[in-house]
Amino acid sequence: MLLITEKGEYESFAELRADYILSQEDMALDPKHIQAKPWGDSLLHASDLGACPRKAMLRLLETPHKIQSSLTMANNQLMWWMGYRVHYLTYEAMDWAGILHSHERDLFDPPWSGSYDALFWPDFRDKDRLMGYDCKTTRPKGYNYAYSFPKEPHVIQVSGYGLKTPAVREWVIEYVYFGSTKPPVICVVNADEHEDKVLDAISGLELAKARMVDDPEELPPVMPEKLVAHYRKNPKQEDRSLVSVTYDCNWQCGYCPYVHTVPPKNDDDHYPAILPDSPCKPPWHEPLQVMKITKKRGVEYPAECPAGEDAVLAFYDSQLKTVPIIGGQDEEDD
Repeated sequence: MLLITEKGEYESFAELRADYILSQEDMALDPKHIQAKPWGDSLLHASDLGACPRKAMLRLLETPHKIQSSLTMANNQLMWWMGYRVHYLTYEAMDWAGILHSHERDLFDPPWSGSYDALFWPDFRDKDRLMGYDCKTTRPKGYNYAYSFPKEPHVIQVSGYGLKTPAVREWVIEYVYFGSTKPPVICVVNADEHEDKVLDAISGLELAKARMVDDPEELPPVMPEKLVAHYRKNPKQEDRSLVSVTYDCNWQCGYCPYVHTVPPKNDDDHYPAILPDSPCKPPWHEPLQVMKITKKRGVEYPAECPAGEDAVLAFYDSQLKTVPIIGGQDEEDD
């Protein structure tokens, strides 16, 4: 998107950040904009709006997290630090360029909490047009699915901010790749289009919390399995074609601290056994390939899908058969 700033015009936040870094001015090594505040595990968060409601309830119950190796915990801290720096570097660059309105402002009252990343003017000359900004630092695997940005949970989250900021209807979600070897992806969301989903999510989480207070065993259901489309790069083309469909466990469960598993055997052990006393036991298995599409043999069904053949066919019909390569995606299969 075009940013018209006091320092010049930029086609992206990435170019704005780069120019700010090259300016060698007060870079965000120790961000002057920092407003440290506690996460607040006892509250519902705006980020819960599009996420697993069971996870939110387990957090409110102060459920212990799964045990992780010291190396995994160290890597998670590094990822948090990198994400933190990208956020504040962007705020600093916006401020330097004269387009930052505000950042990290609380919008919700208890029992909710949540603060937007930033509000900014895309054109510093037009103070009547204000937009919201939300930064998502993305794991490498996520970029294999960049054609599906923005992710629905993120859309609902920023639309929740929009519910609390009536003057700001357009929200930018910027997906920034860890390591910066792939260009960021920018998506613009109109909060008005998702207000019903936000209100449904708010009422659903508040109802789940009320039920849990009456009975701690009354938790929302586990995240269901889902069908996933896989694409392969077309030779000498800048796009991918649909080549298979798998029946997968929900990706959120793989990163959930309340799915307690035994330590993985190696880096390829993505589904180590769930412990008998795990507070959450979602479906947990390797992806099951239920459809395969080849030029020679057409559509094949390598395995029976537990959701049923009709569900597979309906999912196939709903998917794009070709998608563009976005953000410097790798060429190997998803």
